[in-house]
Amino acid sequence: MSSESANEDCIGWAARDPSGLLSPYKFSRRCCYCALDFHRTLDFVIGALMMIMGGRSLLLHVLVMLLLFMKPAIGFNSGVRGEANSRCIEKEREALLKFKQGLVDDYEHLNYLDLSYNDFKGSTIPKFIGHLTKLRYLGLSGASFVGSIPSQLGNLTNLQYLDLGQNGDFLYAEKLEWLSHLSSLRHLDMTDVNLSKASDWLQTINMLPSLSDLLFHGCQLSAVVVPPSLSFANSSASLAILNLPYNHLSSSIFRWLFNFSASLVHVDLSYNPLQGLIPDEFQNMKSLSHLLLSSNQLEGRIPNPLGISVLYKH
Repeated sequence: MSSESANEDCIGWAARDPSGLLSPYKFSRRCCYCALDFHRTLDFVIGALMMIMGGRSLLLHVLVMLLLFMKPAIGFNSGVRGEANSRCIEKEREALLKFKQGLVDDYEHLNYLDLSYNDFKGSTIPKFIGHLTKLRYLGLSGASFVGSIPSQLGNLTNLQYLDLGQNGDFLYAEKLEWLSHLSSLRHLDMTDVNLSKASDWLQTINMLPSLSDLLFHGCQLSAVVVPPSLSFANSSASLAILNLPYNHLSSSIFRWLFNFSASLVHVDLSYNPLQGLIPDEFQNMKSLSHLLLSSNQLEGRIPNPLGISVLYKH
């Protein structure tokens, strides 16, 4: 693409903004060239949102805040390199910030946000999402997020669905106390999130009274000793799906699991170093239909209570 058409592409922002919302977003000729791909993508998304929302600023605000938190090395296809490229990117971030300041911070209506399978190129999850307190659904799976999960997500007390899975083990949490504030949470997926240092995971899960689906697949969970004093007063009475495969759990997990005998439908404990005899208590789980215990070191007969249709033990 020629330099003239690149510049026209950037200048076109203002021409397609009759409300003047994008007026703070001015580009230098040089920065237009180096950030062309970024501008074209942002131009399309913001333009589409402006048409859909009819001038309402909420989704634009969310979009711009996400872009501001993306790491500077966002990856531009240009001939500008080194310090000049860094200055160029920083100018565009400053322009985005000015653009954001022109939007109304309206957090009162957004209750569904799904950013799954977008490529955020190794950015951290923005802390500002914790201000979207009306959210009931938050999907951040497979979006190339890294770093520590912000505890600000614990402010989303209306959240019913949270999916942080499939970002790889570069996304991690050393403590999960913030989860205990999400009393309305029904679905929690943290597949592949590195929880090797989150020793409080079991106590935290035990404080989610509405939880139905728990997916901690491949989270590097360490073996925990379930203390006799552990209270189940606030635990869920409706936990139906429990996926804990590919972790480092010990057989002590059974004592915790059997407190949900009345509600569990699907249990996956495969690929854990579980040892000893298979507990007879499984026969008391009348709702259980799927039990996966493959690739462990368990011995004995698998109880077969009425209703279990799929059993795996290798």
